[in-house]
Amino acid sequence: MPKAIMTVRSSPVSSAREAEYNAWYDQAHIPQVSQIAGFVGVSRYKLQPSTDTDLPTYLTIYELDADDPAEPVAEMRRRVASGDLSSTDTIATEPKPESAIYLAV
Repeated sequence: MPKAIMTVRSSPVSSAREAEYNAWYDQAHIPQVSQIAGFVGVSRYKLQPSTDTDLPTYLTIYELDADDPAEPVAEMRRRVASGDLSSTDTIATEPKPESAIYLAV
C-alpha cells in the first residue's frame, strides 16, 4: 500500500483540445513522472457528467511510496520548472489546477 497519494484536479482548456490534453497525460506526463523515485502508480478519472457542478473535469491520483511524500512531489515540481518534465498548454489555468497530498492512515 502506498504511504500517500497526491491528487490533482484539472481540465483541458477546451473540449476541442481534450484529446490532446489526454494524449499528453498518457503518453508524456505519466511515463515521465513514473521515472521519479517515490512515484509508484498513477490513475486518472473523468468526472461523471453533471449540470450542477463546477468541478474540474479530470482527477489524477499519484501513488507515493516515500518516507517523506513531499520529496517526490518537490522533485516533480523541480523538473517541471527546469523543463526536464514536459508541460502542455492544454491544461486550463482558470480555474487553476488543484493538488493535495493525503497520507495513508
